[in-house]
Amino acid sequence: VAIEIVADWNQIERYRRDNIRTDIIDFNGYWGGNLTIIVPEDWSVQIDFINGSSNFWHGLMVTRVYAQSEMPVKLKAEDAIWGAYTTPLEGIKINEKRQLNFVAQQTGSYFLACPRQT
Repeated sequence: VAIEIVADWNQIERYRRDNIRTDIIDFNGYWGGNLTIIVPEDWSVQIDFINGSSNFWHGLMVTRVYAQSEMPVKLKAEDAIWGAYTTPLEGIKINEKRQLNFVAQQTGSYFLACPRQT
């Protein structure tokens, strides 16, 4: 499976159209659980990650699902499922790219999260 994910892909349009500002970034224009990506178990995954933000460094991490009250204040490398995270954890610069490669080892639900800061 090959996926391109862009952080803050459509931040300007999101603010203009709906005056929406969330405390989290978006990936490919989606945020807050309104995107589902289905990958069969044991398939190889390649994610080309691009920081599309005009303001902030961003990263990408695959984590277990957290209840809002359980979400860590700051994600660490050991929070990544299957070692799937961009480096450095502090994020990549604006317009930089990274690639994640991993195997989807277990059926389930997971989060895509930005590990930068909080």
